[in-house]
Amino acid sequence: MDKQQAFADKLQGRIDEFSAEIQKLKAKASQAEAQGRIEIQSRLDSLKIRRDDVADRLEAIRRASEDSWEELRQGADDALEALTKGVRETRERVTEALR
Repeated sequence: MDKQQAFADKLQGRIDEFSAEIQKLKAKASQAEAQGRIEIQSRLDSLKIRRDDVADRLEAIRRASEDSWEELRQGADDALEALTKGVRETRERVTEALR
């Protein structure tokens, strides 16, 4: 397996992982009080946008030539980091809202 395919597979795995996490957070958020639910739903919407951004970058990497995909890698890494941070912060907010 070449580096490009390995990176794409890793990125797809993370997208799948975060999609499942977003669904779990959505289910938990439904138990929060009204105001907390509104804020959490806004955060979840933002996470879905970030996840879709990572997925778009993954598709660009898959379509890129073997010589050019590395140029796209940093952007994908940055987008994944933003998604990771957003999921972590949302998970914390959901936990707080359920206390």
